[in-house]
Amino acid sequence: MYLGTFDASPFLRYLTYLMDSEDIEQILEHLNEFKDNLSPGEIEAITQFLEHANQEGYLSEAQVALLQKFYIGEEDVTEEDLQGLLQLFGGADLWKTEDGIIWKPVTLNGFDNSNNYGFRTMQYAPGALFVGASNPWQGCEVFKARQPTTLVDPKTATLYIDADRNSVISPGDTIKYTAEIINVGEVTREDATFSDTVDPQTTLICDVPNQPTTTHGTVTSCDSTSGTLTVDIGDIDPGVTVTITFYVIINQDAQGEVANQGVTTGTNFPNSLTDDPNAKEPDTPTRTPLGKPVGGIIMSANKFKVLTPYLVIILIGFIIAAIANKKNKKTD
Repeated sequence: MYLGTFDASPFLRYLTYLMDSEDIEQILEHLNEFKDNLSPGEIEAITQFLEHANQEGYLSEAQVALLQKFYIGEEDVTEEDLQGLLQLFGGADLWKTEDGIIWKPVTLNGFDNSNNYGFRTMQYAPGALFVGASNPWQGCEVFKARQPTTLVDPKTATLYIDADRNSVISPGDTIKYTAEIINVGEVTREDATFSDTVDPQTTLICDVPNQPTTTHGTVTSCDSTSGTLTVDIGDIDPGVTVTITFYVIINQDAQGEVANQGVTTGTNFPNSLTDDPNAKEPDTPTRTPLGKPVGGIIMSANKFKVLTPYLVIILIGFIIAAIANKKNKKTD
């Protein structure tokens, strides 16, 4: 939910035409008197708020310094300070909340334009919110607020079984997919469900020991014929990572590449597609080219089978060297 405000501060620039210097001095006097009468508890509360706002990135160092002078600094507030306040905070505010309790600012200065003194029109569109600003000096400006990210879900593919032992991803090999679903928001994501349909050039493995697994919730369905997988995750608390793994065998007639992308759905967040962490664009399927080397024998999960020929060769070499060394000793 978004909330826009109206801020009359842009009109304060015209006070000099309506007020004389004595009036301005009287305003400053009242401001300084208010500051001097703050209790220690009020000063401490303001200090903590400013520190928190700076740490969270809501306020810049310049904004914090000015507000400190306005509220808790020992120096008197001047007319220049008033002008500085208008420059840093002039313009309408736009706030957002996910739970109706905790509010965070989208902008505190009319999107860096103090002439935008109010947000009067908001129009929702899929994935975005369009905001119209009241601006009697420059005309209406329209801004687009993108839907906040709630889940981050990278998915990786690794060679699990190199069936032909050629260190190349090819038909007959087994790929392991690992999807991480991370709640980067500040509220619990409710009733989350992960579903995936594997590439038609692959076959989903549903039998032990390589059946799908999840660190949260339950794997509710796995169908090798249709290649579909469903995981009932349940609620995902803030900061929690759900890891889902499953395996596919590359079909013998597969060509080009195999691709995979799952989706997480729920009741209080938009659908979230898994993403290839190596891709530049967001929400990209995880693609695996066929016939591409994977960095040698260490990429295989079944390392012992792949290493066996090399170990045998090394062992034979040691035996030959030992026999030769023994013969040399007898000759001597």
